[in-house]
Amino acid sequence: MEQTAVSGINETQVETILETLRFHLPSQVNHRNVNKMSRRVRSCTSRWGVVCATAVFLLIGPTQAEPSTGPTLDEPIHMPTMTDTSTLDVVIVEGWHVDTIDGTTRQKLINIHVDDWWEGVEIRVPVRLVVPLEGTVEGFVISGSGLNETPGDDEAMTPSDRVALDAGAGVVTTKIRSLNNSYYPDLPSPGIVQARFAQTLDWRYSEYFLWSAIMMRAITAAFDDEFFQPGPVIAYGNSKNGMTPLISSIHDDRITAVRSTHAFTTYTPIRAHEPTAVAEVEAANEAFAAAFQADDLPEGDQPWSYYDKGFQNFIEAAETSGWSSNEALAAIDRFADDLYVSENWDELTARGVEIFTLPGSHDWVAYDVPGVGVELPGLRTYIVPNGGHARNGHSEAPSKDVDAAFFAEQLAGADRGLETPEVSTVVMGDTLVVTVTFADGGVPEESKIFWMYDRGPDGSSWYLYDLIPEENWAIMNGSGNTWTASIPLDSGHASIDLITTHTVTVNGRIIPISAPYTRVTLARAVPFLSSPAIWLLASVLAVWGTSLSRLINRPQRSADALAETSGRAKQGT
Repeated sequence: MEQTAVSGINETQVETILETLRFHLPSQVNHRNVNKMSRRVRSCTSRWGVVCATAVFLLIGPTQAEPSTGPTLDEPIHMPTMTDTSTLDVVIVEGWHVDTIDGTTRQKLINIHVDDWWEGVEIRVPVRLVVPLEGTVEGFVISGSGLNETPGDDEAMTPSDRVALDAGAGVVTTKIRSLNNSYYPDLPSPGIVQARFAQTLDWRYSEYFLWSAIMMRAITAAFDDEFFQPGPVIAYGNSKNGMTPLISSIHDDRITAVRSTHAFTTYTPIRAHEPTAVAEVEAANEAFAAAFQADDLPEGDQPWSYYDKGFQNFIEAAETSGWSSNEALAAIDRFADDLYVSENWDELTARGVEIFTLPGSHDWVAYDVPGVGVELPGLRTYIVPNGGHARNGHSEAPSKDVDAAFFAEQLAGADRGLETPEVSTVVMGDTLVVTVTFADGGVPEESKIFWMYDRGPDGSSWYLYDLIPEENWAIMNGSGNTWTASIPLDSGHASIDLITTHTVTVNGRIIPISAPYTRVTLARAVPFLSSPAIWLLASVLAVWGTSLSRLINRPQRSADALAETSGRAKQGT
């Protein structure tokens, strides 16, 4: 493979430097911080790349060798604090009792101290613990959604909860809520909290930290109970309750598996604010805004404000708070190590953490989906076609109800179904031939393919607005581990995006999976109409009042984009 020169040194030299220096790290260093070192090494811009890389390591390394006594800017989640049972201050709301619903479980409701997250304000949350009628459990499933915290009202068990209980695990539920719903009455207004984040660029003052702290403290409280023995911990949920397990799994090695829906995983170019990616999105968004003035497009499936929820320019927002663009970029880079699975993939796989994501192809939180396959080709993913917040997906999309199957796999040793397949494409005249191969095993019972043309840049308003047409799907042909589809290509398009779905039935439960999201450039495209030029041209035409059949307005972007960035999923479920 060709070696790409990076900042005066190539990739092989970068890794050699890091491995050599890593060998000399003191044993108490958190080796996850090598991610920080690696990225900063690659950011060296002088031709003295090796010297620069070594200097970066030596500057960072010694400071990390010193044991931390609490959270810091670089390491905001301090695990000794998260796992300290002496500070839980458990209040028993309801002691252990047989549930009053159907009498098949024992339940306990407690209230715990999470963190003094804001000066003078104690954050406390309820936690419900559920176990079978007899004995103890080993491990549990945990979510921050669906908790009934009313004393006397026990919690009904879902089919997936029953799978966990039957496997000898417990069920734990806590409450993870956004700041804007008055659930934390002693906190200042969300605006004041978000302003603190803008002033400090410290993500400890964001909901991401608060949510993760709640989950990790609830895990600590569960294992502190006499009926909960050490065992696997499966964290799961949707939106904020999907992001929280992913973020928490990076820091908390008690978490062994994650099922997340509508949550980001990958530090893609647009997430990193790479200039080309930002230019493409902003050009597309300008065209989208111009279309509203032209009043040319039909109403979409969501309110107009929905299409404005994707990418927010953190750099511009930070600059309004007095930060330079370089300082904002450094903060984005610093956040990445603590928030993104992609930046911690090696460590997570070494720990054996199993992750199953259902991001949705059209979601305003998980708009990194097109880039996931490049960064995390092995990530187990079911891309729900047209799925997203408030979007159930294409009518032909397989069910996304996977919890029972995932719990059975993780807790009872059930078959995991299909592994992530490989996908290849060939344009043959006016036909696109798509081949999906399950090289690592598994034979799907049914395979489908969905497609759309000329999709807007990741995170743009167009990305959220243009859905896969209902008619753009087909059953794939095949048997064994190879499946194919031939798509007749419509003329005049620059690209086509593909999503595949593959299902298998295990113990009566359907388990879906997708091949990596695929975008194919079509050779017949006119070169000067490639993005971002096509978006700029569309913007001009819209201003002139020309009818643009694919444009739609987005409302004025919030002036407080930085606050939006600090609470991306606060409107999620």
